[in-house]
Amino acid sequence: MKIQSILNEDDLLYEENLSKLSEGELLEKSIETQPKHTASAKASLKLSRDFCIIDTRFDFIKPTVDKFSISGNFIMISCVVRGESVRQNLEKDRNLELGQVHFSYSKKINERVRMPQSKTRYICLLISRTKYLDLLKNESWVARDPFYTAIKTSKRIPLGTYSFPLGFQMNQIISEILECKWEHHIQLEFIQLKIKELLLHVFNISVENPSKEQANLSENSKEKIEKAKAYLTVNYKNPPTIKKLSRIVLINEVHLKSGFKNLYGTTIKKFVIDLRMQKAYSLLKSKSVNEIAESTGYKSVPHFIATFKKYYGQTPKQVLIQQNP
Repeated sequence: MKIQSILNEDDLLYEENLSKLSEGELLEKSIETQPKHTASAKASLKLSRDFCIIDTRFDFIKPTVDKFSISGNFIMISCVVRGESVRQNLEKDRNLELGQVHFSYSKKINERVRMPQSKTRYICLLISRTKYLDLLKNESWVARDPFYTAIKTSKRIPLGTYSFPLGFQMNQIISEILECKWEHHIQLEFIQLKIKELLLHVFNISVENPSKEQANLSENSKEKIEKAKAYLTVNYKNPPTIKKLSRIVLINEVHLKSGFKNLYGTTIKKFVIDLRMQKAYSLLKSKSVNEIAESTGYKSVPHFIATFKKYYGQTPKQVLIQQNP
C-alpha cells in the first residue's frame, strides 16, 4: 500500500510505501510543516505493513486542496472531527461532514480534498484487504455483515455507501488507537484488537432495528438529527445551545428536540451529560479531579463533582477508592 498527501499541487506533506516495512514492524512519524497558504500542517502517522492510521491537523489561511492518493487493496475508515471538507473525485463531489464516519473499499483512489479557510482535523484508518479478512476470519457475526461480504467478494464500496454518526463509543475506540503509547510489538496487537472492536461496534449499529418512533421520522429529518448527535459527540466539552445547534443542522428547535428524543430515547441535555460523565470515568486513573473537570467542559470543580455523584452515586474519589481498595 502506498499513501501520499500533496497540498496545493506542490507541497508534499507525506509519502509512504507500507510494503517496505517488515512483518510485525510499527513505525510512528510526526510531521509538521508550513506550506504555502497554511499557518501549519501536522500529520501523525502509525504505519505497519498491513494498516496505517493518519491523524492530520490543518490551520488554513485560505481555502486549500489536499491531493490525497492511495494505491493498494484497502478498506478506508475516515472522519472529519473538526472543520468541514469536500472530497472531489471523478465520480462526484461529496461533503465530509463533521462527525460522520465513512467506510469504503477500493484498490486505488486519487482525490482532491478541498478544505475551507479554517482549522480542520481529519482522521483516516487504512487496512489492507488481506489483514481485514484475517482479523475477522473466525468471527461468526461477519456472515450477516454486508460490508464484509462485499470485501470478501472484492466488490468496490464507494464513499457514502456506509456512513455512521461518530458516537461516544466509536470516538473512544479511535482515540485509544491514536493515543496508545505502548511498546511497538504490543501496540500492534492492541491496535488490531481495537480495529476488531470498531468493526463489531459498527456492525451492531447497522443491524439495530429502528423503533416505531424512528420509523415516523422522515429520512431528511433523521439525517439532520444524526448530524446533530455527531456534532455534540465531537463538541460535548463546549456544546452549542439548542437554538445554535438547530441552525447548524438546518432543522427547527421543536423538531430537533422531539426528533432527538424519539431517535435516541434521551434529551439533548442528558446526552451531553452522558458523554461528559463517560469521558470523566475513563480519565479517573490518569488525571486529577481538576483536570477531569476541565477536560469535560466544567468550569466549576464542585459542579463537576456534584454532577458526577448524581450520575454514578459516588464522588470521583469514592470511585477511585473502590477501584483500588
